[in-house]
Amino acid sequence: MTLIAAMMLMIYKKENGIGFTTAKRRFTIEIEDIVTSLAVLYYGGDISKYGKFDYYQRFVPK
Repeated sequence: MTLIAAMMLMIYKKENGIGFTTAKRRFTIEIEDIVTSLAVLYYGGDISKYGKFDYYQRFVPK
């Protein structure tokens, strides 16, 4: 898993032509945005359900 994340970060760095620290920060922000967008889609746009049990009784952490 760590190797995959490192490879993705290096590709992101190379594609955008930026330094490692900047790439790490921007990559993290973009991944957080993607995860948040997926959570909103999963809950049908009602973000107040985020962090509660879903229909299959699995806990979705905040």
